[in-house]
Amino acid sequence: MNITLTQPNTTSTAKVLIIEASADITNSSDPTKPLALTKVLTQDKTPHTFWHRDNRPLGKTGEVVDIVVSTEEGKRDNGEYYHSVYAVPTDFFTA
Repeated sequence: MNITLTQPNTTSTAKVLIIEASADITNSSDPTKPLALTKVLTQDKTPHTFWHRDNRPLGKTGEVVDIVVSTEEGKRDNGEYYHSVYAVPTDFFTA
């Protein structure tokens, strides 16, 4: 399924390939709170980048994971809505 970030209050699910996963990235807004980064590729070959305030990427580079993305009301400068993203167990949608 496609990940929708341009509409408020939307939940999307997708199976993605993690192409980059990094932790302990310096947060320019607050250097005492490092960030994590996860870059993914969906099955329809759409790339997405997610930043994580909890300093935990969604998995390891090369892993295939299922994710749930929920958008909120507030809109960012790039036209996307603020969102939360979570990795779920691979059998979650089939159990």
